[in-house]
Amino acid sequence: MGRVTDDVDAHTVNNGGDNTGSCFVDERVKESSTTASKPKRQPAATTGRRQGRLANLMKMPVDIFAEIVGHLEPIDLLHLARTTKFIRSILMSKSSKLMWKRARGSLDGFPPCPPDLCEPEYASLVFETRCMICHMNRAQLMDCVLRTRACKAHMPELQCPSFPFILYEFEVEEMYYDVLYSMMPKNQLGYLSRKEVYTIIPKYLSLVGGDEQILNSYVEEMKVRATQIEEHGLQLQNWRSAQAAQRYERKKDAIQGRKESIFQKLRELGYEDVDITLSTDREYNRFLDQPAALTPIIWRRIEPALVKILEARRQRRLDLEKLERKVDRRRDIRLHVERSALKVVELKQHEPFHSDCWQETFPRGACLYNLPSVIPLVETDNPSVTREEWESQETQFLAEARPYQLRTRRFLAAVARNEPASLALQAEETQQDSGGLAESDETDAQLLNHPTALFIVGAYVDPYAYGCYSLAAYPAILSNLDDDDDDDYLFGHLSKITMPKESSSMAEILFQRIQAMDPNMSTMTKLLEMNTGFLCGCCSTPFANPVTWPQLVCIIWFRYDCLHQLGH
Repeated sequence: MGRVTDDVDAHTVNNGGDNTGSCFVDERVKESSTTASKPKRQPAATTGRRQGRLANLMKMPVDIFAEIVGHLEPIDLLHLARTTKFIRSILMSKSSKLMWKRARGSLDGFPPCPPDLCEPEYASLVFETRCMICHMNRAQLMDCVLRTRACKAHMPELQCPSFPFILYEFEVEEMYYDVLYSMMPKNQLGYLSRKEVYTIIPKYLSLVGGDEQILNSYVEEMKVRATQIEEHGLQLQNWRSAQAAQRYERKKDAIQGRKESIFQKLRELGYEDVDITLSTDREYNRFLDQPAALTPIIWRRIEPALVKILEARRQRRLDLEKLERKVDRRRDIRLHVERSALKVVELKQHEPFHSDCWQETFPRGACLYNLPSVIPLVETDNPSVTREEWESQETQFLAEARPYQLRTRRFLAAVARNEPASLALQAEETQQDSGGLAESDETDAQLLNHPTALFIVGAYVDPYAYGCYSLAAYPAILSNLDDDDDDDYLFGHLSKITMPKESSSMAEILFQRIQAMDPNMSTMTKLLEMNTGFLCGCCSTPFANPVTWPQLVCIIWFRYDCLHQLGH
């Protein structure tokens, strides 16, 4: 009867000359009685260490040893067999077959060991990750039907992906293909084991031409064997899939339990659920998404890092909530400013150019939110600005808004005179009066009310953009500016307003012709009251429609510019 080689790895057992394929031995290795009698050294005094506690395992009766190892799993028996030669001699013998069977029975639904494999070999194939080629513990790929386990680089050396091409090596006639293919086990992809191919095909070819009864008997035997291996492989694959699902669920439950324990600890530290849950922080989730249970030692190790992360998250959340409340309050303030502007417009409709009572002239953007009367409403922690809060500051707001209205008119008047607007504003700031700014003189009002005072935001006019028109008069031009809360409304936005010389010249020519037909059309107010009462007779679609005065100037300016560029 064959014996196991000195290399105790179960996956490399040598069957010797045993035809049964078993890797067990019949003899029990006995302790040698010829050892020299030497005085034993007294063990050194230990300081709390446990030494020699398993020494009696070598002396206990075999039946007691079998009872103990019967509670282990097959992989545990493999590891135990590699500890000492004495234990290996017991677990690798035929008499230990019951131990392996009980170990398999501890696994619910685990398929029995196939007859062509021994118990240690079967356990090594299923539970270990050692490659059959390079013997490295990195073989995650296992084929349950072909009974191969190897790393990705060496798996092609164990499997045969293309059966007909392998047959070319044996010079097999095509008539034997189907018979040979049915004699060997195949996985779900139709792959074969190279070991089976190089074992069955030569033997089959050696029987061809001999006794036909022996050949048929061998073919039937191999077909039955292939069917049994495929069925067993399918059972093993289903068991492995079920075990993987159970491991996943156990790991998921363990991670969830760890999370709940950490969340409870953090709640005790005063953190809210919004801070400790639903996090996308990888560093934070790294401490949570682990299956290890939360112990006091682990908690003391990870607590400082978690607190640091949560403090930063809570500060970001509070800052974001404060910013959202600030945005909501600014929106409410703009609505209140619009209502206040409407009331002022209704009271001063009879003197628009002298009072600057239009809604467009009220402060916007950063200039609005930096007013002394508006700052308390913006900086408060309330989610909204109520009507009562606004009415308490409305009178002061209107008094503070008046200088900005005057400054806006002075700015645009300087643009119309082709003067540096910043110089005009600086000169106005030096004036000392009760309002901080002098009232704009009659010249500015008359200049902005002149029919040629048409402005544009930017330096290019595209009549096909924004309703085909870009020129606008005061104060409508202020509506074309963007409200940027982080930009200075006066120097950031108004500096974008220009008055092209070409459009002013074109407006002057058109104004002279209109005034020749109707002398009453002498101011911008009169022309704007006409609304869409102008029509360009030389224009074709889409310009042959009634338009306003700024639109008419814009259309003709654009047509003249196009003809000028064409050289006409």
